[in-house]
Amino acid sequence: MLDQHSQRILANATDVLYHDFEPKDCVHFFQSKGILTDDDVEEIISCNRRHGRVDLFLNKYRKRCFNFILLREYFTNYVSQVHLAELLEDNIDVEVEKIEDPKILLGKMNCAQVPRSLTYHIRRFELEECLEKKLKQFINGDVDWLVVNGIRGCGKTLLTADVLRNNVEFLSKHINNIYWFNDSCEIISKSKQIFIKMLVSLTDTSCLQSSYPEDEDLIMGMIVEQIQSKAGKTLLIIDDILLEDNLRWYSKMISMLSNICKIITLSPNEEIFQALPQEAIKFSFKNNSGFNYTQIERFFTNNEETPSPFLINRLLEETNGLPAFLGILKFQSSNNISRLEKLVDRLESCNSLTPFTSITPYFYKNMNTAFDKDFCIMDDSDILNLCHLCILFTPNIWYHFAYATLILPLDIPSYNCDIPALVYESIEKLSKLSLLQIDGDKFMIHPIVFKYCIGKQCQYHQIDKECLVSLFLSRLNPIATGTGSNFMFKEFKGMSKSDAKKTYNQLKDYHSKRNDFEDSKKENVYSLFNFFRQ
Repeated sequence: MLDQHSQRILANATDVLYHDFEPKDCVHFFQSKGILTDDDVEEIISCNRRHGRVDLFLNKYRKRCFNFILLREYFTNYVSQVHLAELLEDNIDVEVEKIEDPKILLGKMNCAQVPRSLTYHIRRFELEECLEKKLKQFINGDVDWLVVNGIRGCGKTLLTADVLRNNVEFLSKHINNIYWFNDSCEIISKSKQIFIKMLVSLTDTSCLQSSYPEDEDLIMGMIVEQIQSKAGKTLLIIDDILLEDNLRWYSKMISMLSNICKIITLSPNEEIFQALPQEAIKFSFKNNSGFNYTQIERFFTNNEETPSPFLINRLLEETNGLPAFLGILKFQSSNNISRLEKLVDRLESCNSLTPFTSITPYFYKNMNTAFDKDFCIMDDSDILNLCHLCILFTPNIWYHFAYATLILPLDIPSYNCDIPALVYESIEKLSKLSLLQIDGDKFMIHPIVFKYCIGKQCQYHQIDKECLVSLFLSRLNPIATGTGSNFMFKEFKGMSKSDAKKTYNQLKDYHSKRNDFEDSKKENVYSLFNFFRQ
C-alpha cells in the first residue's frame, strides 16, 4: 500500500489524471505486472465514465503498490505522457496544496448538502461576525476542532452554514474538500450506521460496496484512506453529536489525519468535549440563543401587518426568541398576526409544548421531540434536578445557587463535604447540556425548557409538585425571616437576608397564583363538560 506521503502526491495529481489518463489503455500492462486481476480488468473496462474508471484504477494501485515506479514507467515509455510521470515525482512538495476556485468549492458545498438560507431568513450579524472570527482562527491555526455549542433550536446549524457560505472565497484558499454529516445518534449500538454513512459520502459512487465491515476500527481505516486519497485539505462538519463514545471515535480518526483534515462539530452537549485530547476552539450561543425584539418583529411581519410591541414582548417573555420555536409558531399561524396572538394566548396559559406542532424546515415538528434526544442520554439524577428546579422556580428570573441547596437531591458523601461546590457541579452540568443558564453564582431557567420539563418530564417521573413546593417554602421561610440557621449566608457568597425575603415572597406569590390558575382550569373543564352533557 502507498504510504501517506505518496498518497498525497497521487491525490494532488488526480484532477490532471481525470483529463489526460485513460485506464482502459493500461489495464493489460498492469495485469502483466501482477497489479490487476482478470476481474479488475473487466470491472474497469465495463465502467461507463472515465472519472469512475480512473477512481477504480487508482484505488487498486494505491492498495497494491508501494511506489510510483510502474506508473511512471507506463507514462514515460508506453504512452509518452511525460507530464503525468513528472506529477508523480517524489520531490514534489505535498505541503503546497493547490488553491480551489471559490465556485468549485461552492459547488462542493452544495453537493455536500451544506444547508442554504431559508426564505424567511433573519440575519444575526453580531453572531455571524463572532463565528467568522473563530472560523478564520480555526482554519489558519494548528487546531483541528471547532466546537459550536448551544441550546436546541438556537440556530447553530443555519448560522454555521451561513458563515461557511459567506466565506467561501477565504475557505477556497485553504480547503479543497468539504463534507457535512448529521450524527444525532443517542444509542451506542447505532453508531456504526453513522460511520458507514460517513464512509459512503466520502467514497466515489463507482467504488461503493454492497456491504461494509462490522468492525468500527476497519471502517475508520477506510474513512482515513478515503480522506488521504483526496487532493488538498478536507473540512468535515458533523452536526448534532450527542454521545461521548462517538466523539472519541472521531477524535481517534482525526489524529490519524494530521494537517490534512479539520472538523467543525455542532452540539447542545458541551460536556462531552471534555473528552477531546486535542485543543479545540469553542463558540457558544449561551448568552445569545434567541432573536431580539427587532429580529422577532421582522420575522413575523408580513405584507399586510406588523406585530404589535405588546405581542412581541409577550413572545420574548414566553420563548426568549428561540428561533426554531418561533418558526413553528410562524407556520402554525400561517403567518397571520391574529392567529399568532391566539397561539401566544395558548402558550401563556399552557405549561406544555405539545399543542405547538407544525412541519417546518427544522428537523422536528415540535420542541418536545427535539429535547427528547437530549434527555435520552441524561442521567436520571440530572433529569430530576432539572425537574425540581422547573417546578420551584420561575423562568426568566435569576436565582442564587443557594436556593437550589434547599431542594436538590444531592448525594452528600460526608458531613465535611463542600456543599456549595456540590450544588455548583449539579447546576453547571445542566448548563453544559444547554438546559440551564448560569452567570457567576446565579442560574436562570429558559421558558421553553421550563414548559418541556413541566409538561412532559415531571409527569413521566410522577413528581409530587404540591409536596415539593410546600417542603421548599417551609425551608426557605425561616431563612427569609431570620429565625433559622445562618448556614446559607456563611457558605454562599452574595447571599443576603433581604434577597432571601424578596425571593421567598416572589415564589410564594408565584405558586399561589399557579395553584389558583390550575384550580380554575379544572373548574372550567368540568363546567364545560357539564354544559355539553346538558
